[in-house]
Amino acid sequence: MPYIGTSPSQGVRRVHTYTATANQTTFTGAGAEGATLSYKDSNFVDVYQNGVKLGDADYTATSGTSIVLGTGATVSDLVVIVAYDVFSAADTVSKADGGQFDGNIVMAGTVSVTGTSTLTGNVAASTCCVITAGADGNAAPAATTNFVINRCDLLLNVIRPPQQYMESMARKVAAGEMMLDLNNYTTYRDTLQPAIKLQTINIPSFVSRAKAVMCVPRLVQNPAYTINGATDRNVRGQWGPGNTNNNGVWDGGLENYRWQVGEKYYPNQPVELDQMLGGYHFSAQHIVELEKCLANQTSIPTRNLLSAKQNFVIGRALSKHGSSVNLEKGIRCYLEYNNVADPRAPCDVVTFVNHINRVLITPEGIEVLS
Repeated sequence: MPYIGTSPSQGVRRVHTYTATANQTTFTGAGAEGATLSYKDSNFVDVYQNGVKLGDADYTATSGTSIVLGTGATVSDLVVIVAYDVFSAADTVSKADGGQFDGNIVMAGTVSVTGTSTLTGNVAASTCCVITAGADGNAAPAATTNFVINRCDLLLNVIRPPQQYMESMARKVAAGEMMLDLNNYTTYRDTLQPAIKLQTINIPSFVSRAKAVMCVPRLVQNPAYTINGATDRNVRGQWGPGNTNNNGVWDGGLENYRWQVGEKYYPNQPVELDQMLGGYHFSAQHIVELEKCLANQTSIPTRNLLSAKQNFVIGRALSKHGSSVNLEKGIRCYLEYNNVADPRAPCDVVTFVNHINRVLITPEGIEVLS
């Protein structure tokens, strides 16, 4: 007999045999064949009692997992239930055209995908992403390898403040008294041209609560990135870019610098770097200025300043003891190099201005004051 879909030997027709107890009416669970009773449509269920097929009025089949007789069976009666699965040609996914599964799919083997996979939910796996070393043994992949991550979830532990604290915050917001002072950095860019002895770094910062300023002159580069990092970009600050060392004495570099904040100059005399020109790796006055900027004002942890020459930063604390100043007229940094050939290479100066922003939170919204 031909069938559409799965043949009876593969489970379309299932037989469940039960031996009744005295006055038993409900038959459910596994029969003598070991299969658990289930059906989708009562019209596709046949019930036999001692070999006699019962009519629809003699039993109830509504739960999908049990058959209830209208009259209790006698001890040792043989009740046989035959269930037929409903097969629908529309409830399939086409091999040629594809389609969509509405339920969960469990694979016992390996799933191989050719082409692009689009996942709209979460992916749960013991190992989500593995990047192995290339054939050359280097830790990084080849330069031509591209990785695209278009969805990242950051999981953080939720910290819930005490209820009384939340209520106090809500009252302050409602009264328009909620204020937060946030420590911020704003960056600015300028360029130092080669072979110009006297140069100026212009910093168009006009914030009202500035604490410190740091300039980092870096080499202008177009590096060829390599796997081992041999020619990657050099982001260290440059004291004397392009200069050479002759028997322990540098033939050029920055000789001194001085700041102008508004209409005043700081410090009273330029910060001299003669010791660096003499081959030493530090200048006492420069170290003092840098330490006041980093430790006293910006609170940046500073382990040591042994590489102050190799990683050169021009720093200035704009106020004392954590206070701030108003930069209503901007800042300038004046540089004087050792000779007319300096600097020997162009520099891209990145300046960081450390300042405080006050955030006002009111029932009408949030306002940020610079």
